[in-house]
Amino acid sequence: MSLNPRLEKGLRLAIKHFWSTRETQAQKQGSITGSRDSGARTAVTGGRQMDGFISLVRDHLCKNGLPEAHVYCEKRIELPGWFRPEKRWDLLIVENGQFLAGIEFKSQVGSFGNNYNNRTEEAPDSTRPVRAQEPHFKVFPEFRSASYAKRYEILLTKLVRERLYDSACFLLLNSKTGPRGKYKEPAPELNFEKFMASLLGRAISIAKTSK
Repeated sequence: MSLNPRLEKGLRLAIKHFWSTRETQAQKQGSITGSRDSGARTAVTGGRQMDGFISLVRDHLCKNGLPEAHVYCEKRIELPGWFRPEKRWDLLIVENGQFLAGIEFKSQVGSFGNNYNNRTEEAPDSTRPVRAQEPHFKVFPEFRSASYAKRYEILLTKLVRERLYDSACFLLLNSKTGPRGKYKEPAPELNFEKFMASLLGRAISIAKTSK
């Protein structure tokens, strides 16, 4: 892995935080009211699982030259929206009224069919091939028998290649090795190193150019 040791250590700590927070929330959820969500939802409704990733990105940007005053990740993270009055981002970079970057961190553990295909009945594991019904039109070749993990990979790759996103990162974890900070990067184009390099380069270059 080509990540520098400090950044890799931070990524593994963020992954450990993700799993430990899920476990803590699953245990605490409903302890006061006595009402608990079903299944893995108990670990989701509390939020905060992605805080380790947010802190990692923020700290890395600031340690490499981006002023802390330009990075927002807890307050003042709203931007006007097209389909809604505003959207809250996980991390924003704004310099003297100029928007430099907006980042959103997403995770999914289980219930792949429910979350990816808008509440379908049963869902396979993330890497298991998924069949699609084709009564009228054929599925795109790249989606034929593609797993949900592969579909996410294809989606993010297309968003980056078509310049809808400047960059994206896609990590795969599992509940057995994830709590130890282990992960996989199935697509080199979407690895964490490239994501951070792109973000850092864009934010700093625009900030310096605008001065």
